[in-house]
Amino acid sequence: MTDPSYDEITDDCYAALKERAEGDKEKPGECKEVKEDDYTAMVMSIVADDPGWIDENGDVDQNEILKDAIETP
Repeated sequence: MTDPSYDEITDDCYAALKERAEGDKEKPGECKEVKEDDYTAMVMSIVADDPGWIDENGDVDQNEILKDAIETP
């Protein structure tokens, strides 16, 4: 059996990050071999995508980010 590729490791890490409970800040075990910069990028991607800040093209939707600030109560 061969060791998993780095791509497979990052795929497993990303899946584990998506599945962890809301508010959980622990680094999943699946991510232990992921480079810190890559791990940070994955976390930020999930944080930005979750509230809808990333549009269907993968671009940051500034209007969505500012929506709560500019809407009147």
